[in-house]
Amino acid sequence: MHLPFLFMKDFTELESQGSFYFKPVLAERYNVSCFFFTRLGGLSKGPFSSFNFSFQVGDNPEDVRKNFTRLKKITKAYKIITLDQIHSDNVFIYDGRGKREWGDAIITAQRRVFIGVKTADCLPVILLDKKNNVIAAVHAGWRGTVKNILGKTISILYQKFNTRSEDILVFTGPHICENCYEVSEEIAVRFPSGCFSKKDGKFYASLLKANIFFAKDSGVLASNIYSLNLCTKENEIFFSYRRDKETGRMISGIMFN
Repeated sequence: MHLPFLFMKDFTELESQGSFYFKPVLAERYNVSCFFFTRLGGLSKGPFSSFNFSFQVGDNPEDVRKNFTRLKKITKAYKIITLDQIHSDNVFIYDGRGKREWGDAIITAQRRVFIGVKTADCLPVILLDKKNNVIAAVHAGWRGTVKNILGKTISILYQKFNTRSEDILVFTGPHICENCYEVSEEIAVRFPSGCFSKKDGKFYASLLKANIFFAKDSGVLASNIYSLNLCTKENEIFFSYRRDKETGRMISGIMFN
């Protein structure tokens, strides 16, 4: 299957074992594999069809487990680490030990460990310290965004991993776009200036603009930020909670090879 209308110069469209995903071209230079998966090519059925990774949405748990097995084969990971996401600013550092945690961002320097976040309109953000071999995956819904979970994750990279701002690469994945993301005025005004708009008396927020703002505010170079600027609500190859309500969750993540 080919998705011709989704061509992006900074991303490559790929398929493996029937599953479709996008990879940022630049990441391959640094011996990492970064994936933004679509909803296509899994084993889940009904509204969760087909590459769903959430056990919390009503899908058959066995189908979700089979999807994780397929993910492991595609990524060639030794281990897959995800979090129980709670729309927080909690950041988990995985050092090869520890149990499953509650939170919305993962950092690791472990090799062959795929760290991923699950989304269905929220913004997945992948970070790579290209010099110190540290990676992070961030789930940024509106709650995590206004709490600046991305800035907090970057701050931990600075403090605990000696990351330099100029060495951070940022890759953002599919999410609901500003044109489709209607929010209340109370939520909109919590976004940075210029990251929300008003039209016909309704407010719309941009998860992408806000997180780019916070990334740059944390010292990340604008030239080091790459966006797969595709709307989950507009494109049915993605899960979208706003569009479908009962739906699955895609996964986006990164691994040092």
